[in-house]
Amino acid sequence: MSIVAGKLLSFELGGGVDSRISKQIAITANRNVAGPWENIVVEPFEDGVSFRCGAYYLTAEDGGGGKLSTRSKTRGPWEKFYINSNGKVICFNKKHYLNLRMDLSLGAEVTAPELGLTFRSLTKSYKPSTDKVRAFAGNICGYEFDALPFKADPGPESVERVFWTPSLVCIDDFGLLGDLLDGYKDDGNTHIVLNLYNSSSVYRDWYPWWDEKKINKYLDFLNRKELVVVGSCFPDGSYELNKIVDKDLVHAVFWWEDPNPIVRPALDEQNKFWVARQFFGEKVEIYWHNPPYQEAPYVEYADWGLKQGDGSINGKVWNYICNSECRVRGILRQNKCWVDGWQNSVEACQSYIDRIGKGGMYGVDADTIDFEETAYYILDENGNVDQAKQWTQKIRMACPGLAGWCNG
Repeated sequence: MSIVAGKLLSFELGGGVDSRISKQIAITANRNVAGPWENIVVEPFEDGVSFRCGAYYLTAEDGGGGKLSTRSKTRGPWEKFYINSNGKVICFNKKHYLNLRMDLSLGAEVTAPELGLTFRSLTKSYKPSTDKVRAFAGNICGYEFDALPFKADPGPESVERVFWTPSLVCIDDFGLLGDLLDGYKDDGNTHIVLNLYNSSSVYRDWYPWWDEKKINKYLDFLNRKELVVVGSCFPDGSYELNKIVDKDLVHAVFWWEDPNPIVRPALDEQNKFWVARQFFGEKVEIYWHNPPYQEAPYVEYADWGLKQGDGSINGKVWNYICNSECRVRGILRQNKCWVDGWQNSVEACQSYIDRIGKGGMYGVDADTIDFEETAYYILDENGNVDQAKQWTQKIRMACPGLAGWCNG
């Protein structure tokens, strides 16, 4: 649904109006109560957006400058619009703006931005329960799809056949993306990981057209698909957040393999958990994603009031980040089962459950998620997806204390 001047937009008759041959008004902003005609979806379309109600798209005849229709069931240039930072809707010709007439119908007749209507979309925010968010079930790069629009150059060979979930923001065809996500869900996945900010120059090289400014279009789409959105919120080595992110569309956050996300036991600007908590608020779950083999965030003993080599350091760090206002939910535990064997991953995960789980030795109630277990194997080594699934399923079966998984 969409708001203009405090009223809901409506496709009259539910769409199908051709203003070139009919006097019937195509679209109005005069409803207080939503019904089927007001169920207007804003869909990303190439470098802009389109507006759809049921099977019909909004058309600015001749690309702008006159009448609006809702006659088309397909999208072309005249069905493309741009929404600027002030909520003004610009037609394909980039000269005319959608405007609200005296009779509350819409046209595409004005060229001065101040005369254009101000548009606001009511996105569909998926509201999974806390238990649902905590019960991770995802696959970062272990779902194969035969219609991926990516090429091995500049990326590795695996990007042509394996869906690496953060790459979804580089798929402009939302019909294709919808099919991909439906298959992903049918494969048993409820959580999806993506970058809220492009967090690695490696991935920028693989997907050079990556554009963070479009992030909310994709977040909205994922919410409409009722997927739990898990967002990497900081770029590598940075405290910079993508401030345009719609926080209501994100359910959990982390950042990739950060060895030292906190310096001292303080709610300050060098505590990434606290920076993230302040921005995303109380409803979002926060996790630490460890580099392989690292047991806790690296800190200086003196900063935590301990002597060098004091064995209580890991427990003290975990106790602080979980029980302070940071309220860290747990660890996205990364192992390397294809190197060390799946049994080693089970031991590593169980060790964490014993320490940070409820009733564990660190005095916290935190979750252990088997995360990115085989990602490097699949992406960098062009590994076998079926083999990766066998390893990760064995880990899950042998380690029932896991809160969830999100593997390759």
